[in-house]
Amino acid sequence: MSQSQRDRQGAQQRVLAEQQAALRRRERRLLAGGVIALVLMLVGAGIGLQAWRTHRPPSAGTVTPGPANPVTITDGRPISWARPTHR
Repeated sequence: MSQSQRDRQGAQQRVLAEQQAALRRRERRLLAGGVIALVLMLVGAGIGLQAWRTHRPPSAGTVTPGPANPVTITDGRPISWARPTHR
């Protein structure tokens, strides 16, 4: 192999190495952009969820039914909301 062929082959290898390096840089930039976009979407979703939770109208709470039988209140005895237990 002559010197000019070796020089040409070396130049081709350098060009190929530069192209591969440029491709790796481009892939890294795309990956970084994708990660940044994902983080921004998650932050935006979190802010949106919190804003929705803060500004929504209050919901009606659940109502637990009271005792089925009327409660008789007598002086000197505490009022109990639990069902009477029979012993």
